[in-house]
Parts: sequence; C-alpha cells; structure tokens
Amino acid sequence: MENINIKTKEYNITEKQFFKIISSLYYKRSKINLIIWGLLFVVNLVPLFTQPLSSALPGLMIWVIFFAILYGLTPLLAYKTAAQNKFVFQKTRVEIDIDFFTFFYDDGSLFKYRVSNFHKAENVREFYFLYVTKASIYYIPKAAFYTEADLQLFELMLKSKKLLA
Repeated sequence: MENINIKTKEYNITEKQFFKIISSLYYKRSKINLIIWGLLFVVNLVPLFTQPLSSALPGLMIWVIFFAILYGLTPLLAYKTAAQNKFVFQKTRVEIDIDFFTFFYDDGSLFKYRVSNFHKAENVREFYFLYVTKASIYYIPKAAFYTEADLQLFELMLKSKKLLA
C-alpha cells in the first residue's frame, strides 16, 4: 500500500442522476423515520373506518400533506441547494494516492483533500461516495476507473484507511 497512483477518466453527472442520488441518500438515512411515520399513518387510518368520513378525513389529509412535505419536498430542497454549487455538473477527474484525493474540474479548478479529511466512504451501486461531512459528499463513478485493477486497488485503499467497511 506504499505507492498508489490511480487516475480516473473524466466524468460528470446529469441533473436527473444527481437528483436520484440525493433522494436515495435522503431516503436511506431516514428509513427508520419513514417506517415509524408509516406505522403512525396506518394507526391514524382506524378512525376512517370507525367514524363518519367527514370527521376522519381532515386528520387524514393533515397526515398526507405533512408526509408529502417531509418526504417529497426535503430531497427537492437538498437537490436545489446542492445544485447551486458550480462544480456539481462539471466534468471532473480524480487523482488518488495514498495520502490525497485531488479533484480536477473542467474550468481549471482543483480541490486537494487529505485522505484523513474523509470520515466515511460508501460503495453504492455504480458510485463511491466519499464523505467530508454528512452534507458534503464527493462521488466517483465506478465506470470512471480505467481498469478493474484500479477499482480494486481504490477499494483496498479505502478499507486500509478504515473508510469503507
């Protein structure tokens, strides 16, 4: 693990892919809350069968509206906020060594992070997510690696740094 030098191809993400990623991360993080709210919603359906529709419907509508705002609008707002970052949709390439991740952007900008700046990495379908904070995430598509050996070396490095379980 002494000498790692991995370079990726250029990659970028579409707005549709980005929204799917933001949404899936949000729903994954709030899975337990979603289950609890779903159970509470089912419990609140009982009055629908025991009371006249006119008295049970307002309470049910409040639940539906609250649920739609909480689980529909929140990922959309997170997407809008993150999409304002000018680097999100630019072509990116990454150079990785044992100590640093260097992100090069299409406009000539670059960000260099120590591996120790990342507190967690996730292997999710076709991406790796690298977490600087809970809200600051860098992604690297698996397809951006030139070879399968580079991909395996990258994953081995993440595991050796205890970023990937």
